Amino acid sequence: MKNTRLSMLGFTLAVLSFTFISCNNNARNDSVQRAENINDSTAQVNEEDARFAVNAADLNMGTLQLADLAPERVADDRVKSIANMVQSEHEAAQSELEQISSGKNITLPMSISNDRRDDLNDIREAEQAENFDRKYLDLLIEHHEEARRLYEHASKDVRDVELQAFATKYLPLIKKHEEQLKQIWDSLGYQRDMPNVIPVTNE
Repeated sequence: MKNTRLSMLGFTLAVLSFTFISCNNNARNDSVQRAENINDSTAQVNEEDARFAVNAADLNMGTLQLADLAPERVADDRVKSIANMVQSEHEAAQSELEQISSGKNITLPMSISNDRRDDLNDIREAEQAENFDRKYLDLLIEHHEEARRLYEHASKDVRDVELQAFATKYLPLIKKHEEQLKQIWDSLGYQRDMPNVIPVTNE
């Protein structure tokens, strides 16, 4: 009986140890979390400002990787065209963000976060062209809705002057992209599963 209890205890400890290691590895493997952990001790801006830079970079990279899929998989010419424009303008934004962050010792993620990778993997599995276009456009709109909220907050609350100026500069561009994407969505007659309730303004 004693040996059985010891065996069960050893098994339980092994399971808990494996779970702990798996969770830690998952956190370490997420590039956004890793960048934020580094910035806690090295960034020359406050924690919230560094987090904005990290999240903005993650969104930019996710949007750019999504745009990369357009030439091969997207069927509708309008969606291809706006994906090309989005790619060009987000590349410029990412380059500027990297330059600002470098001067403030802010570590940016080297790759997209696990959640964004899951989204991209999911959309790659769409087989029919029409279904792919719908999923593709839906995710591109979702990226811009998220970016708009992030940049609106940063343009008001970020303390670092350069990062705040960056957010203020690119917010109108993000709003423009979002509006154009939604116009294409409407013209294609799609319905969104979770429609955006926040109106796009030109302010």
